[in-house]
Amino acid sequence: MPRNYTITVVATAILAAICIAAFSFIVDPYKMYPKVPGLSPETSIDLLFIMRLQAPYAVENARPSVLITGNSRSATFPPNLLSEPGEVAYNASLPGASLREIRRMVEHAQAITPLKRLFIGVDWDIFLKNALDESASGKGKRKIDPKLQRLEKLLAANVLPDNEHRYRKIDPSLADRWSYAINRLEDFARSLFSMDATKDSLNIVFGSGPNGGAYHDDGTWDLEGNSPHPPMARYQRMVRKTYINSVNAEFTGTEMGELAELLDFTETHGIQTILFLLPVQGLLSNTMAFAGAWEQRLDWQRELVTLVNAHRSNTAIYGVEDQERIVLEAVDTPQPLFIDGVHLNRSAGAELLSCLIGICNLDMHPTRLDDKSINSYLKQSEKLRIQYAQENPGQLTKVRKLLGLRPNHDP
Repeated sequence: MPRNYTITVVATAILAAICIAAFSFIVDPYKMYPKVPGLSPETSIDLLFIMRLQAPYAVENARPSVLITGNSRSATFPPNLLSEPGEVAYNASLPGASLREIRRMVEHAQAITPLKRLFIGVDWDIFLKNALDESASGKGKRKIDPKLQRLEKLLAANVLPDNEHRYRKIDPSLADRWSYAINRLEDFARSLFSMDATKDSLNIVFGSGPNGGAYHDDGTWDLEGNSPHPPMARYQRMVRKTYINSVNAEFTGTEMGELAELLDFTETHGIQTILFLLPVQGLLSNTMAFAGAWEQRLDWQRELVTLVNAHRSNTAIYGVEDQERIVLEAVDTPQPLFIDGVHLNRSAGAELLSCLIGICNLDMHPTRLDDKSINSYLKQSEKLRIQYAQENPGQLTKVRKLLGLRPNHDP
């Protein structure tokens, strides 16, 4: 009798675990698995804070030959605009991505299906993060205002951290394969058997909890554009979160080693690579100038262009900060390109990619940058930044006050 009872309890527990896992697999709240036709819902939870868990598996499922990657400012670029008939395209941008994460994602995608084209949204903040990684390993010094440091720790605490063993490698060692298998089992447990997965699945089925409808099957995701906060308040919040170091005059330096390694990888594997300088509008460029960081950003662009053009002709870099439509847009403009002064909205992302491939409805034609064009490009960018400051003095005064920037660096 006790033996039968034990068998019944164990069998019931196993059956319950299987049912829970099957339920979580079908609902798939984290969009990690192939859809079950007729059963899997279209919605998910808000994926923003677990995207480092979701994105590598989404790339495995999609098996793209055309990949877009970068940080959250690249998330609105529709990848299908870069693909040809029969090709699969995916946007694998991550919030707050580092260069190391971008490089891992590219190798991960290449290990699954050979890539034909790669588009990287290049943001100064990504290179600053990379320099901070170097500082954390003892290769440099980091000086950050304590308030900004506390904010950075708060943001990091709410985001699922990167895990290098979640990504596939081209020539994995036995240790790599073992680490990957262990990590995959952990991710399966997290997404199928955990209480959080069950709760999130129930929230989706019963329509409660956060709505993840802004995340699309091509990997793109939309940032909230209909915020109750005024435009300047949204701008202040995003600059604090996204450009924590850009608005701090005490931190200097960027690190190009990761990008050089990435470009060597794409060149070795014959991947056509496009780097796109993610644009900043006039208020953000003047905010950097107030913080004493604008000249550093100009130097970074020169160094970046030199590095990119040292590779073969299959690699190119473009920018649009010489375009009035981009730089002179005020933060409070009706129907703006930037929803918060930092991130492009979905239609603007599509328009910029269309202009890049030659089908442009707005005056936002990207400029291909090389050692000959970079100086005139930066000269025009500087001219537009100063013009913005002259046309919007009230906004500049306000942003100085909101961000606590000292008026010792004039535009």
